[in-house]
Amino acid sequence: MSPRKSLKTATPSTPGTSDVSQSLTTDDLRMILNDLRESNPKRKSLCECVIKFYGEKDTRIVKDFVRTTTIFKDVEHISDNDALIGLPALLKGCAAEWWNGIYKKVDTWKEACELILKTFAPKKPNSELYFELFMGCQDNNMNTEEFICKKRAILAKLPPDRHDEENWI
Repeated sequence: MSPRKSLKTATPSTPGTSDVSQSLTTDDLRMILNDLRESNPKRKSLCECVIKFYGEKDTRIVKDFVRTTTIFKDVEHISDNDALIGLPALLKGCAAEWWNGIYKKVDTWKEACELILKTFAPKKPNSELYFELFMGCQDNNMNTEEFICKKRAILAKLPPDRHDEENWI
């Protein structure tokens, strides 16, 4: 059996009383602190997240916003309901106006993220992606790795298993 650590506390004596000594074990203190935490939990929200979204129709910005807020939500252990309540604090401009029109229809965080992506980062048709893929040439100022990286990013937007990357590059 492991020895129990204890904390001794003494109450100050006042005239006419004697010193009273109490002994708290580490387990007792831990139990008291847990009771205090449970009785007064701090409700977390997205309001502390610093990223804001203004409704830009830029796929990279939209995906970064969704990814960052989702990571923040997960790290801070914020519930879906609390995240949905705090989301308007992160939306500005036309994104805030859009949210005001649809928030009553959204029940989960996943659904909110999907709607943000669908609305502000719509997928380009394959024909536009192919045009983008073949229209650019590597200029003298761009190294080969950067050029290949940009082309791979475009290929990643096409449906999976559609083409073999080696054949395209």
